[in-house]
Amino acid sequence: MISGLSRREKNIILIGFLIAFVMVVYLYLAQPAWQEYVTRKTELAALEQNVAVLEAAEKKLPERKENIVQLKNEITALRAQLPVTKETAGMVYMLNTYTVATGVILNEFKAGDFQENGAVPSTYILPTSIRVTGTYPQLRQFVAKMENPQRLLHINGLSIEQDGNLVKGNFSVSAFSVKTGDQELNKRETIPRSPASGKPNPFL
Repeated sequence: MISGLSRREKNIILIGFLIAFVMVVYLYLAQPAWQEYVTRKTELAALEQNVAVLEAAEKKLPERKENIVQLKNEITALRAQLPVTKETAGMVYMLNTYTVATGVILNEFKAGDFQENGAVPSTYILPTSIRVTGTYPQLRQFVAKMENPQRLLHINGLSIEQDGNLVKGNFSVSAFSVKTGDQELNKRETIPRSPASGKPNPFL
């Protein structure tokens, strides 16, 4: 059958077979290989980018470790100002340091019932009343300490009265606590311990 074809027709058939062969090779071999190459190249570029990011992060790791330590210290300091329990003993200890520093005498400390803070959700209020005696300059120094306290509190009211050569100061104070949190973040060293067995906190 082929022998009866002219040379021109044979060339056309040969060219057709060659085109078909090239198409088969391209579709089933060359094109998948090229797509695989493109995919691998894209993945390689992404990996190189990830490596660059990790190398940059590794260089900053010492700095980040320092930042983490600093953040932990800041959190601990803030938790000391806002404990997760009423920390009555810690507050008495704080007031005692203020009286020692200013020279006033702490005559009275009364704590009310621990209660929800309606103004700020997830916090508690410990209402307290404090009475101190000292000279007028000493009382001013004590008030300054109370306005910049180690624990977050609010002075609701203050009245003073003459007591001979001294002045009595009566404070109404709200001390704040958070509702939930890690109690281990509280500064335990600020809480005086009872010498009696089974009473680690004599004021609560």
